[in-house]
Amino acid sequence: MMKPFGIALALLVIVGSVWLLVERERAAVEEGAEGVEAHAAGEWVFPAVEDAARIEVGLREAIAVFERTDGEWWMVLPLRDRMDPDSARELEELLREPPVIDRRRPLGDAHALGLGMNSRRPALRYLDADGEVLVGLVVGSRVEQGDAGRVLTWVEPEGAGEIVRAGRDLRSVVERDLGSFRDRQLLRVPVEEVVRVDRITPDGGWVMIRGEDGWTLVAGDRREAAAADRVDALLRGLTMARASGFLPQSSDRAAHGIEEPRAEVTITLEEGGTASLLLGDALDGEDEGGATRWAIGRGDTLLLWAVPAEVRALMMRTADWLVGAEESDGMEESAGEDESAGEDGG
Repeated sequence: MMKPFGIALALLVIVGSVWLLVERERAAVEEGAEGVEAHAAGEWVFPAVEDAARIEVGLREAIAVFERTDGEWWMVLPLRDRMDPDSARELEELLREPPVIDRRRPLGDAHALGLGMNSRRPALRYLDADGEVLVGLVVGSRVEQGDAGRVLTWVEPEGAGEIVRAGRDLRSVVERDLGSFRDRQLLRVPVEEVVRVDRITPDGGWVMIRGEDGWTLVAGDRREAAAADRVDALLRGLTMARASGFLPQSSDRAAHGIEEPRAEVTITLEEGGTASLLLGDALDGEDEGGATRWAIGRGDTLLLWAVPAEVRALMMRTADWLVGAEESDGMEESAGEDESAGEDGG
């Protein structure tokens, strides 16, 4: 049996060895530009934006996948929806202006730099139309401050066999809520190309048709000229309106009134394309401004949205209002301005 002195000596040796390893690892990480593993700054060779047809963002399991269709980026996983244009431009900007590499390390330093196998490892990958990876980055959890307030991020380029420090905060690019990648604008259609608007409600509806002499309203046996300013206000209000949030995809569409909507508005463009909105029921609670939120289904994807009351008012406009026989309440002018935060969900 080992004597107490021997046990104490063994423990001391173990503690000393662990301390030495930790100090060596810390010293390697904090080593300056003159260090053995540190190399000269350099540039990444990234593919052209036009070559990227698919982007995967998130963990190695790719929690968000985007694909380019006819020049427009769409989220395809975990659900299908238009991608937020600002987010798309941000991801494309990484290809146009790749961050500068100012430090390189061997893979052995991965754990100390937040890239260990047991740590959360968000990834960013660009692929071509054939599914080949053009560039892939595993982003570490460690963020450092550089000169002039620059944020630096340690990353592991796929297949590079090393770790590099990028002169940009890549962590903020990949560590985001899924809802921030989705387009909050309800409709993205050019108003000048709209030639027809249909609104259907349980008790009837109306149709507006654009002709050489302006807009004509048709509602049952009624047919008369629509007021140009009212039509313009309706179209601009709907095309500028933004959702205040996204309802969870597990939500019951029927329970929110989307399967049997209060109103369905369909816009038809000159080349024949259409876009639809389905008005559901009022939601529990209010937005930050105290206004009632309403469930909306966007016709192309039947997703659930939370929108301010102004959008509901636009979709319920009457035939009398469109021909100018009913006074305006001004709500259509503020429909596109409400960007209050709602309930985000994947």
